[in-house]
Amino acid sequence: MSGAPEGWHHADGKLHREFEFKDFAEAFGFMTMVAMLAERRNGELWKRALEQTMPELPEDVQAKVKSIREDFERQVREFREAN
Repeated sequence: MSGAPEGWHHADGKLHREFEFKDFAEAFGFMTMVAMLAERRNGELWKRALEQTMPELPEDVQAKVKSIREDFERQVREFREAN
């Protein structure tokens, strides 16, 4: 395959790019920013993207990310109900 955007490449039939962050907080901040942008366009998009990425993470990290995601979703629901 060709035509991948700059900085990206095709791997296993999917677009792929690796990002490096100085720490977990920076990485999570990036994921949150992407999630919020995706939420504006399509609420399910970021969930699918995260779920497709999680199998590459260790199981303990997957559990922590899932817990954080569920808490985030709860907070979004509460915010929407309050406003």
